[in-house]
Amino acid sequence: MDVLWWSLAVIGLLVALAAAVVLGALVSLIQVEGRVGHAGVSGRGRWGVLGFEAESGDGQLVIRLLGLRIARTPLKRGASEAADGVDEPEERERQREAEGPRLSLAAYRRLSGTAWREGRHMLRHLHVDRLRLDAVVASDDPSWTGEAFGLGCVVADAIRAAWPQADVRLGVDFTATEPSGAAELALRLRPVRLVPGAARVGWAVWRERRRSRHARRTRGTTGWERRAWR
Repeated sequence: MDVLWWSLAVIGLLVALAAAVVLGALVSLIQVEGRVGHAGVSGRGRWGVLGFEAESGDGQLVIRLLGLRIARTPLKRGASEAADGVDEPEERERQREAEGPRLSLAAYRRLSGTAWREGRHMLRHLHVDRLRLDAVVASDDPSWTGEAFGLGCVVADAIRAAWPQADVRLGVDFTATEPSGAAELALRLRPVRLVPGAARVGWAVWRERRRSRHARRTRGTTGWERRAWR
């Protein structure tokens, strides 16, 4: 009996520890900063006791725990690694079958509406501390440059309306052939605020997959009955 009680105590302790880790991750603040410019792309962030740093110059992603480096991995895989990850056609077919039935167009429409609605609600919990954008639209086609600049102005106005503190500057250059610019972004988020919306989207996906599976079984049964009557 003592061994049983000790085993139950250890299992309970492990479950409590896992629950504490998950809860801590959900309530911890995620902070991300990123920069894009002539010097390349760089970013850093923190999630609770975890942190990361990435720069396009060295092409490395550094992960830290309590400030101590615990992992370092390249941002891009080599050609040989990418080739090893390619599956054979039979394997891809088995994976598609394991994923379940394909959804109908009506199901995709319902899911897109749910995802759009929940995404808008979740964006309200995304706090932008700093947003700076300085871009110049240019291309080798002046007509396309004008259209792209018009669309960019619409996007810039939407960004300013959503985040009044954003510093967005957009220009156009009809003599250059390539666009240029720089951007800087800093945001924060608590993942726990996204749980309700993510749960509703997941429930909608499960419900549509269940409907599609039921519809496929119903069509299969009807076809079998027709063959039997023949």
